[in-house]
Amino acid sequence: MAGFGVSNEGFNLKGFDIILGEGVDRALQMFGPNIDLTPSSPLLKLLEVTSAEDAELWKRMEDLYYSNFVSTALGDNLDLLGEDVGLAR
Repeated sequence: MAGFGVSNEGFNLKGFDIILGEGVDRALQMFGPNIDLTPSSPLLKLLEVTSAEDAELWKRMEDLYYSNFVSTALGDNLDLLGEDVGLAR
């Protein structure tokens, strides 16, 4: 799946593995093939931490997208959608 974010089928989540892979690819492009990306390298550790943060942001974007539809909204978001059409829960 090449497209992430909002599509005709809904929201396509970009997961941690994809985000980390893109970061590793970017590091290789910027620093060359001799850069240390072994499991204990500081650069890989930084990429893992930032990728985890980015993955959490993607999850929040997915939640935000689905909170706009009655069929997928939860909690307070569902209450707000109901109020828009005059229905209280």
